[in-house]
Parts: sequence; C-alpha cells; structure tokens
Amino acid sequence: MTVSDGCRLWTASEGTGPPIVFVHGGPGLWDMFGELAKTLSSVFTTYRWDQRGCGRSHWPGPYSLERTLEDLDEVRRHFGHERITLVGHSWGANLALHYALLRPERVSRLVYLSGTGLGRPKDTDWRRMRDVMRPHLDRIDDVLRSGPSPERDRQLLLWRLSFGFVDQEAGRHFAARLTDPCFTLNHEYARALSGETAQFTEEQGVAACSSLRVPTLVLHGTHDSQPPAVTDSLVEALPLVRQVLIDDAGHYPWVEQPSATEKALWSFLMEDAAAGPSATSGRA
Repeated sequence: MTVSDGCRLWTASEGTGPPIVFVHGGPGLWDMFGELAKTLSSVFTTYRWDQRGCGRSHWPGPYSLERTLEDLDEVRRHFGHERITLVGHSWGANLALHYALLRPERVSRLVYLSGTGLGRPKDTDWRRMRDVMRPHLDRIDDVLRSGPSPERDRQLLLWRLSFGFVDQEAGRHFAARLTDPCFTLNHEYARALSGETAQFTEEQGVAACSSLRVPTLVLHGTHDSQPPAVTDSLVEALPLVRQVLIDDAGHYPWVEQPSATEKALWSFLMEDAAAGPSATSGRA
C-alpha cells in the first residue's frame, strides 16, 4: 500500500473476522508475526506490515514517531476499519500503546507483548541482559572479526535475537525462523525512534495511561532479559488491564511457548469487547 506522502509500505493479510493489526519491534526490524498471525486468522482478519524504512517497506525518511503513528493509522484506514485490535511486540508494544493513547476511539483492544515498560529500562535490566550475553561474547567477537558483509550482519542479528530465548542454543534455531526472510536492520530508523521515545518519562506515561479505557493484555515471559517488573507501573496505571506471565519463556513467548501464549491471547481476544476484561493478573 502507498501512504499519503508516497511511501510504499509492505502489508499482508489473511483470514476473515474482526481486524487485528500486528506492530513489530525493533525499532528498525521488520514483521516476524507470520506464524502467530496464521493461527489467529482462523477467527480474525490479521494484518501485518513493515514500518517505514524497515524490511520490505520503502526507506524514505525523515523518521519520526509522529510519522510512524500516522502510517499505522493509514494502514487501518486503507483496509477500511473503524476500530482495530493492536498486538505490539517489544518496542512495537510501546508504539501500539502510543497509538492507543493518541486515538483510543480507534482501538478495540491492545496486546502489550514483551513490552519495555514506561520510561527507560532500569540499570538492573541492562545488567541482566549483559549476564545473558556474557557466555557468548567470544563467539560474537569471531563474527565481528570476519569483516563487514551481509552474512556477518545476519549472524550478528541472529545472536542478538537468540539472547531473547531461555535456551540460547535453541534460540539460534528460533531466531533463524523469525528472520526468514532476513533483511537489513535500519540503524537510522532505530536511532531516530529510540531517541524520540526515550524523551518520555515514566511519570508522563503513568499519567497518560491512567485515563486509557482500552482493554489491555500485558503479556510477558518470566525469563525475558527485561523482566516482567519493567511493566509494573504500566499495569498499575491502566484501568482495564489483565497481566499474564508465560513460564519458561523469554522475549518471544509465542515462539518459545506457543500453547500458553495462544491460550492467553484467545482468552483475551474472544471476550465481549463491550464488557472489557477485568483488572486481574495471572500466570499461564
């Protein structure tokens, strides 16, 4: 599809029924929701898209949060939906949350999947991520010494994604599935959007979310390198929220623990949207 300023965005859809739009993470990566979208398309119409400058979409800048949010709204309008359910992952969970705060009347439900929480990650979160990476640093150095090439970039991306799994060796296999096909990470996009979203404080996020009356599922793996606690202030702020923790899952629970993740999603998505979920928490 082509948006209002002429940029062409890659999109894919399947299924029939109420609309779900997936919002991939990064920033600067691309849609990796193919398997989950196929599962949910038995009941819903699922829409996937690569953000501007990412994956299969065209790369014209400049990049900004405002423009990316407008692109998301144009995806909604292009497919003719008044309201959509959003499923956002990692940084994309925050992007989906920003959209819901900007246009709550356009969002029927929100799934905040492995999100990074409100505000910047705490120092303890970064230490935990370094601990996960430490056993593999020598092997990463070997890849770096191989010199610049598309294959080197792919190997580094596979290592980066594999850290998101409980078992990093199995994670290499999972990461290869997620990155097939594999594209180039857009570093310019990543710097621009990361810098802009980092300006929002946790206090601002709490204040904004406290009045957001969109039913929200906060879904997080218990072994995510950014632990579930990063979403505590979000869960406390949202008035219509359900929190589910997926045991033995890292940053990509729908890949590592598909049954538990799908159970939580189906339970939330199939509820009467008019009633909304109760404010509960649980563990799958």
